Amino acid sequence: MTMHHDPRLSPDRIRLRQPKRSYDRQRSRLGNGSVVVNGVDQRDRFPRRIREKQADYQRAHPDADIGERAIITNVCVLEFEMEEMTTEFALLCKADKSVPAERLDLYGRLCGQHRRQLQALEELRRARRERRVIEHSADDPLDYARRFDADNSESGRQESELLDEVAS
Repeated sequence: MTMHHDPRLSPDRIRLRQPKRSYDRQRSRLGNGSVVVNGVDQRDRFPRRIREKQADYQRAHPDADIGERAIITNVCVLEFEMEEMTTEFALLCKADKSVPAERLDLYGRLCGQHRRQLQALEELRRARRERRVIEHSADDPLDYARRFDADNSESGRQESELLDEVAS
């Protein structure tokens, strides 16, 4: 009896299991983060710079939630546009030309929006820190009550001292 060799089972044809990708295959490329902007070559300056900035923010705050990541993306885009406008202003000044008032106005509005986005990001982080403190202090209600009483007694003393100063 002769054995027939099945070519489908040859070592060259056996596929090794591919390692699991770090992104979800059911989500879009934009949702996975594998592209920054749909329909744009990801090797261009804009997507590369946005990815660099996002990576910097992610290193600084690795535990960012979905809302914070959305704000981070907005901040990165604003920073990129502000960098581009700064370069434009420098080139105009080098050529002894004045910067148009509309461009300066737009730059000022971008800076204001950038500041507000960073403030919103900080407020989200502060709220999360406070939630963690409250959750941690909820472990021992007596400890929380003692700290609450201590905080109120200190503020009460400060108010009475201020009233004494005003009266004298």
